[in-house]
Amino acid sequence: MTPKKKLKIKSKNHKVKKNRNVGFSFGIFPQCKKYFSNLSKKRRSKLKLEIEIFSGVFFVFIFFLVIFLFSYWESVGGLVAGEDTSAVNVSVTVVSAISIDNPADVVLAPNLEETGTANGNVTWNVKTNNLTGWSLDVKSGTAPAMKSGANSFADYTETVSGVPESWTVGAADSEFGFNAAGSYSEAGFSENKYLGFNGSNRIQIAHRNVPSEGSGDDTTVNFRVESGASHNQATGIYEAAITATASTI
Repeated sequence: MTPKKKLKIKSKNHKVKKNRNVGFSFGIFPQCKKYFSNLSKKRRSKLKLEIEIFSGVFFVFIFFLVIFLFSYWESVGGLVAGEDTSAVNVSVTVVSAISIDNPADVVLAPNLEETGTANGNVTWNVKTNNLTGWSLDVKSGTAPAMKSGANSFADYTETVSGVPESWTVGAADSEFGFNAAGSYSEAGFSENKYLGFNGSNRIQIAHRNVPSEGSGDDTTVNFRVESGASHNQATGIYEAAITATASTI
């Protein structure tokens, strides 16, 4: 007897079922099944590998993204939930300072014709933030102070040296002196009393024991020269270099 051959029956339904499984195993939408059915076995295997690699990379990316977002949320949550503080100390140092203005030169008037009296004044303004206040001194650059070449007016001479007094000059004399006026001038100058300069020795004419006002404190110095009725003062332009010094106290 001739052996019977086994018949192999190809089932279209079976083929479709197989392709359907392949298509869904690749995660393909139903409308793409026909495309995958027409691919060769080699091409389907390669595409499946590519999809698996892509899927793996995609899921790894999602995994690390989730970890990152979770960590970020935890850090933000920690900042919001708790708090921390930091403090600094801010300081500034204000140092003591003092200033005095520079007024214009003084011309005594009127001009003298051998004898007579001439007057003039200057105001010095002192500013300071010093808590214990300020003082103002004056001095002359020469002795006597008022000179013209070899000629001069004598420095005013007080009855008691260094004590201001009412102005008095002898008929045969010529003298130059000053007076201080203002809210903070020394009491000895009150009632229009005068002193003579004493060369480069500084003479205090005003002071205040607190800082100056915002616009500063003024002290006026009144200058006077007199040539006595019987004194013949030589002609010339007489000048005195007077320096005022403001100091903190």
